[in-house]
Amino acid sequence: MRDYSSASIRLRVEAGNPSLWLVAVRCAVGMLNELEVRRPEARPAGWAATQAVDIHDGLRFAAEVDTSTRSPDACADDVIAQLDLDVARPS
Repeated sequence: MRDYSSASIRLRVEAGNPSLWLVAVRCAVGMLNELEVRRPEARPAGWAATQAVDIHDGLRFAAEVDTSTRSPDACADDVIAQLDLDVARPS
């Protein structure tokens, strides 16, 4: 079983693992706060915004997308373009 924990992924990225591409998925803080309020489980106020900064801290990303301004399909297209992948998306 592969280890997909944050620490394991961070170690592989820092080691320059060429088979691992990380994509930064970002969202505007206002939208994060809005979504946080709607979550069914209790979280401390500002938790989502803090986590969004922490999760990206010190990592190098092969691509970046912003879900607050782009649709999921547009984000997928952006990743494909940024990674210069030869991928045909289904119609």
